[in-house]
Amino acid sequence: MGYPFATGLVTGASSGLGRALALELGRGGVRLALVARREGELISLSLQIKEKGGEAMVLPADLSHPEEAFRVVADAEKALGPLDLVIANAGVGRYAFVVGLPWQEIEQTFMVNTLGTIALVKAALPAMIRRHRGYIAGISSLASYLGVPGSAHYSGSKAALSTFLEGVRIETYGRGVSIIDVHPGFIRTPMTAPNKGHMPFLMEPERAARLILRAIVRKRPVYNFPWQMSVFIRLFRILPLSLLDRLASRSARQR
Repeated sequence: MGYPFATGLVTGASSGLGRALALELGRGGVRLALVARREGELISLSLQIKEKGGEAMVLPADLSHPEEAFRVVADAEKALGPLDLVIANAGVGRYAFVVGLPWQEIEQTFMVNTLGTIALVKAALPAMIRRHRGYIAGISSLASYLGVPGSAHYSGSKAALSTFLEGVRIETYGRGVSIIDVHPGFIRTPMTAPNKGHMPFLMEPERAARLILRAIVRKRPVYNFPWQMSVFIRLFRILPLSLLDRLASRSARQR
């Protein structure tokens, strides 16, 4: 697939969805900056991309320190030139009730999923507006639409991200920058691997990456997938709160 961007930056690129996105973009000829904490995994990925004729640079960073986002964007632009595409994919989270979660883990979830991503958008946006060109995609989650039991911290972090992206999309309307808020369902990644519960419509990361990139190219403001899971959550959301709480808590107890 040919892409309308020559350069791109992907966070959370060391594994899972981020790795699949980077491989797909690399095959499409996009010159990439790969960002994640694990430098060894990034180097391995960059070599794989280069073996297929692509170009990728490695930028190790820990986005639980949001100021790192400004550094990686500056370094990527210095090496690759103006960034046409930024995919804010880095994310953390695990199934656990809030009462049993250490505060430090809740804080880290919001630092990475929300503030780290917001910082990345803030870092990349001014240059794109000046050029009147660019794509920024934030990887949120279908869980952002519902306070999922056992994932309150994760759902909350993604809901905050999506609301932020909506505001930025409206602020930048008509200024040449496309803001895409992506809401995946369950994807087979290291983050979902420990999940012992049923994961309906579980998708392989390679297929998810292709769907996401297609939505970005088409400039979809909000992209929810798979559609079956999206419809289910929307229907669940309109239930009376007393019934919603009872059904959701019963489901949580069965995990």
